[in-house]
Amino acid sequence: VYACDSDDADIFLGILIAYCGVLLIVGAVMAFLTRNASIPLTYDEDNKAGDSFKESKYLGFVIYNIMLCIAVFVPLATTLDGDPTITFIVTAAAIWVVVAGTITLLFLPKIYYAIVLDE
Repeated sequence: VYACDSDDADIFLGILIAYCGVLLIVGAVMAFLTRNASIPLTYDEDNKAGDSFKESKYLGFVIYNIMLCIAVFVPLATTLDGDPTITFIVTAAAIWVVVAGTITLLFLPKIYYAIVLDE
């Protein structure tokens, strides 16, 4: 089995993980700072749907989901250095879990508000 290898792969991986970590921290700070934001509704004053647009809690859940997946899958993928097929499967599973968790955590509350609370 042939696989690409480089002497500087660990340095590149460290830089990439640090960059993604900084982006996650910035996202967490922005979600915390905008936790009390609301969108004023101009078309209907009796509708309380403006409170349902507060997404900082859900963004915090998404960031937690991403950090948890990183904490589980990155050490697992780096310890399976010998077999590229297993590393690919673990990486694909990590991507699937992060994307499915993000979509679920962001859109399930909106669907709930649209279907159940819409009177």
